[in-house]
Amino acid sequence: MAFDKSWLDSNQFDWKAALALIMASDLAYGGRQTVELTAKLFWKVDSVAFFEAGNAEGFVAEDAANMMIAFRGSSEADDWAKNLDGAWVPAPEFHGRAHKGFLDTYAFVEQDIAAAVARLNGRRLWLTGHSLGGALGLIAMARYHAQVPGARLVTFGQPAMLNYTAAQWVAQEIGARYVRVVNHIDIVSRLPPGHFHTGWKRHFDADGNLRGGASPIAAADMPEENPPADTDAETHGKLAGAARTRGARFDPSSALGWIPGVPEHATSAYITCIRALAGV
Repeated sequence: MAFDKSWLDSNQFDWKAALALIMASDLAYGGRQTVELTAKLFWKVDSVAFFEAGNAEGFVAEDAANMMIAFRGSSEADDWAKNLDGAWVPAPEFHGRAHKGFLDTYAFVEQDIAAAVARLNGRRLWLTGHSLGGALGLIAMARYHAQVPGARLVTFGQPAMLNYTAAQWVAQEIGARYVRVVNHIDIVSRLPPGHFHTGWKRHFDADGNLRGGASPIAAADMPEENPPADTDAETHGKLAGAARTRGARFDPSSALGWIPGVPEHATSAYITCIRALAGV
């Protein structure tokens, strides 16, 4: 599907911008060569830089008007172990406590992100990511929202990562500049148990229609209401057990038949819903 970098020439969230960002989040899974070839040759960005350290990776795409930082999501067993390790630690950037695994992962690429933001030079900054990548994007947003007041964050299928105090702070200080897109009963958006979400939630139902109103309201909330028959705690245990016992062989897609909400987590499912609203 064609990508138009002009979709990012907006100072606020819209569905064409969301389509560009979910496509970037999907591309982030492709690895350095695929990212560089696609972004330069087909997307016509002026420059692209790939970053990778520890179990964090992604890319920075730039042109004269915009900088987009896309974080890769969970793709290996160790990433899923990070998703499911729900220990809270103090997080000064959130004025509360946050998920230790995500903070540790972001630390691997902290300097890469700082270097990118340092060369922003007045351009728009878009942050994005799917799954684990969304959590990393939120950490970056928390750190740079004051330095870059026009920065925007859009995440897809992001896991919860904050305690209530931190989620309230994000809702108050960042508000609707952070948009969290959820596809129906996406399992990852409901994990790990006991953590809070925030941001302006845009939630698709089973038919690809948006649930709720269109008002840009950001609020602290627990992971998604109306879960499937499996409880969040049971699902957490199943995924954690698979990730830890299967090791590098663990592929989340292998859970399609036995854990509700896994198909809804796929980037392709998000692209389908968002493309319909973008009208392209």
